[in-house]
Amino acid sequence: MVQEDAAFCNSCGKDLRKSNNFVSKNVESNNSFEISAMTWLKFTYIAHIIGIIFPLGHLVGIILTMLKKSESKGDTFITDHYSYTFNTAVKGAIGFGICMVIWVVGSIVLIGPLIGGALMFCIWVWTIVKYVKGWMKFDNSQPINT
Repeated sequence: MVQEDAAFCNSCGKDLRKSNNFVSKNVESNNSFEISAMTWLKFTYIAHIIGIIFPLGHLVGIILTMLKKSESKGDTFITDHYSYTFNTAVKGAIGFGICMVIWVVGSIVLIGPLIGGALMFCIWVWTIVKYVKGWMKFDNSQPINT
């Protein structure tokens, strides 16, 4: 006999029905694949983390945020995390742009690349810390403090 209502993790005993990733077996299957809001948020964080090395990842993350944030208006946990990733990406891009101006304008006096490069490195580290902090809070189902 198969227990269709059983939704407990075998290894930790956690009730999976409280998770947004739980899909009931009682729902009729029409061979469609639906991705949960939590999974989309994971994709967004992953895109932004990839964007630390490959800037196109930030663009993908921002697009995912814009598309999926409006779908999660009722869930403040997910909406806050989307706002957090978006704000981090925008603030990082603005900081990077300012550093580029310092780099270019300052290269006239030959100190710009040193100052601009050091500031870019600081913004890069800040971005990494923000995304890792956000991912850890998301993974532990904690709200983000924006």
